[in-house]
Amino acid sequence: MTFCPIVINLEKVKITIFGGGEVASRKVKNLLGSNITIVAEKVIEEIESLESITIVRKRIEQESDVIDYINDSDFVIIATNDSKINTMIKNVCKKKNKIYNSVDDKDSKVIFPAFIYDGDLIIAVSTSGKAPALASYIKEDVMQHVNKYTKAINIIEKIRKNIGHGEERRKRFFRMLFKDGKFWELVDNDEECMEYAISKWRDYADH
Repeated sequence: MTFCPIVINLEKVKITIFGGGEVASRKVKNLLGSNITIVAEKVIEEIESLESITIVRKRIEQESDVIDYINDSDFVIIATNDSKINTMIKNVCKKKNKIYNSVDDKDSKVIFPAFIYDGDLIIAVSTSGKAPALASYIKEDVMQHVNKYTKAINIIEKIRKNIGHGEERRKRFFRMLFKDGKFWELVDNDEECMEYAISKWRDYADH
């Protein structure tokens, strides 16, 4: 299987999740900000306490029950505790050409990576479904460096507004800057880091 990581604007998608247990709850946490509808006979308290989602208390028994809730959905997550029901929902999604993730099916159209969210920084780690435990370990390892990268985002945004145009030239400059240990030493001080980066740009631009 071949996968392509993408970043979705959650504010522009409608998601239906079938299931109201722990697995569904974990999926919801990664998708907050979108238009989410939970369809389940019972939901755990962690889901119940969320004000930003719609909960439909219904037991799914036949295909018509599924169709009612996926027709205008952009993405469907299948997370009930009944494998037969999950398979039925998956088959309906296929018939309706819906993008779906089924928690007990490795053949899903979408799989979830291990996510890191920190401000504007989003990092996703995936082993293509082959070694989820390794993905979690890599995530923990990367987390050690996330704070400095998050701080760098705002500084780099300001730098981009203060240096000349020309995308390829800027790319080459930033590659050089990111290899500069002093830049990372100064990243906790926005002003000093900014001044240092601009001075490096002047030196770079003069050559």
